[in-house]
Amino acid sequence: MLNYVFSMSSRLRSLREALALSPDNVPLLLLYAQAALDEKDLTAAREGFERVLQAQPGHPVSCLGIAKVLFFTGNISEAIIRTETLIQTQPRFGDAWLLLARLALAEGEIATAREHYQKMVQLDSTLRDPLVEEQLQIEAELPLNHSSADTSNTRYEPVGEVEDDRPMELEHPKVSFRDVGGMNDVKE
Repeated sequence: MLNYVFSMSSRLRSLREALALSPDNVPLLLLYAQAALDEKDLTAAREGFERVLQAQPGHPVSCLGIAKVLFFTGNISEAIIRTETLIQTQPRFGDAWLLLARLALAEGEIATAREHYQKMVQLDSTLRDPLVEEQLQIEAELPLNHSSADTSNTRYEPVGEVEDDRPMELEHPKVSFRDVGGMNDVKE
């Protein structure tokens, strides 16, 4: 655990050093701000996101980053206002809908949180958060995409013309993991 904390600090330190050489590099500023947010250095994160907004006003990731900083510092109302404003200009920004769901949960607005979360899932289901789903008790209503459903009997229809009416069977490869070269330690 100590090594992880050290490596994260060295990551942030390295990004700071890079910014000293290229202070107006927006992608680098975004990396720095996100790294600071990940490390819970909220002052540095907000400063980084604000610097991006100075260079590119209305930058959606930076607007969202500032809203997250506000959320983590307990400024829920301001975070909600900023996130709602962002969604007005970026209505398909799934990360913003997810933050809005979390903010609604923080305010105890379960029904509103559920609506925002379902909107996020419609836009980008890869952003699903099991903790939020547990709080909203919606896991059964919105099954995860990576279910362990058995697909061994799935038949796939070919695209285009087919000479007969039978569904096409997939051919299973004759090569196994053992036949592939390398990784002998893993194979044993």
